[in-house]
Amino acid sequence: SLIKNFSAQVDEIKNYLVSSASVLTQSPSTLLELSESQKSWKEIVKKKEVYQGKAVDCRRKLDLIKEHLLVDTSDLSDRIAKVDDFQGELWTTLNLAISQFSDLIVHKKEFASKSIAKESDAFREKLSSFRKLWKSATSHIFNDLASDELEVISSNINSLS
Repeated sequence: SLIKNFSAQVDEIKNYLVSSASVLTQSPSTLLELSESQKSWKEIVKKKEVYQGKAVDCRRKLDLIKEHLLVDTSDLSDRIAKVDDFQGELWTTLNLAISQFSDLIVHKKEFASKSIAKESDAFREKLSSFRKLWKSATSHIFNDLASDELEVISSNINSLS
């Protein structure tokens, strides 16, 4: 029972490490994906300490198994070595993915902000051009309208911006 519990906990830690690193290597391309990815990143970072604690707990369980059970523990030692070495490959991969993802989020937010600003400026220019074109194309029509009718039309056009 202790060996099964140990094995299940090692598998859980390994799954966290592998799946988390995989999630963080995805590159979001839309604002919605960016937001969802950032939520995942925060949750992964939050859970990291918990899983490090579980890894330490697994090491203690292995020590108990070695001390109290007469079984070959070499396989168990190999399995725990992959998840309780915080400088090992799985943890290093996760730490690197966390760091790179943090940098990616900053870059993507800056890029999105600049893109939105450019699109907004382009829209303002098109709207301004349309107003000028509309004014010149309809100036002869407006000459025949009463001044209060012109104010309503002008007000409606200006409210578009």
